[in-house]
Amino acid sequence: MRAQTSRSISGQVVDELGEAIIGANVTVVGNKSLGTITDIDGNFTLTVPQGTTLEVSYIGYVNKKVVVDNKISYKITLKEDAEQLDEVVVVGYGTQKRVNLTGAVSAITNEELVATKSQNAQNMLTGKVPGVRVIQKTSEPGEFTNQFDIRGFGSPLIVVDGVPRGNLQRMDPNEIESISVLKDASAAIYGVRAANGVVLITTKKGEKNKPKIEYNMYYGIQTPAEMLEPVGAVDRMRLFNEKSMRNLTNPQLTYSDEQIEEYLNGTLKSTDWYDAVIRNSASQQQHNVSLSGGSEKTDYYVNFGYTDQEGFFKSKAMDYNRYNLRANLNAEVAKNLKASIKINGIIDSKQRQYLSTWEV
Repeated sequence: MRAQTSRSISGQVVDELGEAIIGANVTVVGNKSLGTITDIDGNFTLTVPQGTTLEVSYIGYVNKKVVVDNKISYKITLKEDAEQLDEVVVVGYGTQKRVNLTGAVSAITNEELVATKSQNAQNMLTGKVPGVRVIQKTSEPGEFTNQFDIRGFGSPLIVVDGVPRGNLQRMDPNEIESISVLKDASAAIYGVRAANGVVLITTKKGEKNKPKIEYNMYYGIQTPAEMLEPVGAVDRMRLFNEKSMRNLTNPQLTYSDEQIEEYLNGTLKSTDWYDAVIRNSASQQQHNVSLSGGSEKTDYYVNFGYTDQEGFFKSKAMDYNRYNLRANLNAEVAKNLKASIKINGIIDSKQRQYLSTWEV
């Protein structure tokens, strides 16, 4: 039996447009340890026995097998994997197939986002994106004071449809198509501003079909996680006296014994201000209407949203209202030339008491 002779072959791996594919794997079927990868021009060189079958693979493309015959040079064309064409993630100022990603990128779709209901879209990311921390400091209506970071670093850069901005909290979650989080070198395209990572938001656009009108709404009841029992007037005065007597520079009583005695003998009576001022529940609602559609060369998406959140004061001194408008229009003006118009408007108003809640 004559042993197979090996010889050196070369080739180039390209896509359907003829562009070189960098880093494609070229291996021998049945011997994965014998192989190489393509260089910056898509070229490769490999020494293999004649009659060997090569398997060429690259993430996002269909694997291709090539039988080594008498030729010494091969040009191999890979086709994109049609089943993965729709799986895209926003990276930088564009999109990239999820399977092509080499950096740390996490993504979330609109369906996953709106599963949680909140007037703050930032809160909807809680526990849904690896590495993203959302710490809600208060649930007061219209208060956007969350601690929001990626892997414990500072505030990340927020980019909406390719434009850096910082209004994720006030966006209508129904207008968001997807959110991608760039955690490392994937964010380098944004320069020094991306030192803490980047949150890329893509808003919805119309599909090529008949006009579609959608209406979404939810109505919820908020209840306090815990309502603390307040102390009476006598205990409060004694606590204040304990605090003021420990002042290192000027220790003194805030309330005299005579003032305390007036409550002890019934001359004055304590008032449960929690019960007088605070109610046990407050409403929260959101309404959203969108119109979308398109043809072969144009598509449009228009969204209008309304959000209302009430506070727990019986006087309704705390309330938040927001109106969102989003309009995305895309058109193919000429061959290989597309134009887009994106309009975003947010009007909100917050009503609250003059003093901080903790000082009331």
